[in-house]
Amino acid sequence: MKQTETIAAIATALSDSGIGIVRISGEEAIEIGNRVYKSKNGCHNLKDYGSHTIHYGFVMDGEEILDEVMVAVMKAPNSYTREDTVEINCHGGVLIVQKILGAVVRQGARLAEPGEFTKRAFLNGRIDLAKAEAVMDMIGAKGRQAARTALAGRDGAIHKAIDSVKDSLVFTAAHLSAWADYPEEDITQVEEMELTARLKKAEAALERLLSQYDAGKAIREGLNTVIAGRPNVGKSTLINQISGRKGA
Repeated sequence: MKQTETIAAIATALSDSGIGIVRISGEEAIEIGNRVYKSKNGCHNLKDYGSHTIHYGFVMDGEEILDEVMVAVMKAPNSYTREDTVEINCHGGVLIVQKILGAVVRQGARLAEPGEFTKRAFLNGRIDLAKAEAVMDMIGAKGRQAARTALAGRDGAIHKAIDSVKDSLVFTAAHLSAWADYPEEDITQVEEMELTARLKKAEAALERLLSQYDAGKAIREGLNTVIAGRPNVGKSTLINQISGRKGA
């Protein structure tokens, strides 16, 4: 799905840090990046660089130098969104990254909505819905197990499981259709017991996935738990044992 607008956003946490990144994605990403970027010797154009290269220079707002930067160029379709993408790596001060984003927007980009880069990756076919949701789970993970579970989803664990069921059902449907439509061909007869076994296997696989939903939700979001009891019966000791750390 082709997106017509070029979007931009701060891709790192908005807090004082060593590095900040402003990401630009869309048809005009390289052109807009070129309008704010100036190489050290002032001669190079981002359009002339190959994909997945990084370049030293300055970000300009008109004649004003905003920061000394490294600019990464990633050309479609080999980027996270499958669109032309430019990432400006600057110093991570809040004021600096905001000024750079402002300069990029003034040159024609639109502020990205929350999650819009991942949305474009999904709409452009780079990731499926399960992976898109896993990316958001990784961002919001509150613990090690939640992050591990989200990473498994990002690597396609759910996608692979669903694909396995889909492939089995498509193969079964194709075999059944061919056997019924072309009796004169030497096609192996579909036995009722075999057909039933395949369908039950697919049903069981989907039920296993559904049964894991509540456990996955608990890992992602945590559980509200109350430990109640009389004074000095070991409530704090119990919670320390469960959490693996010393508490109040």
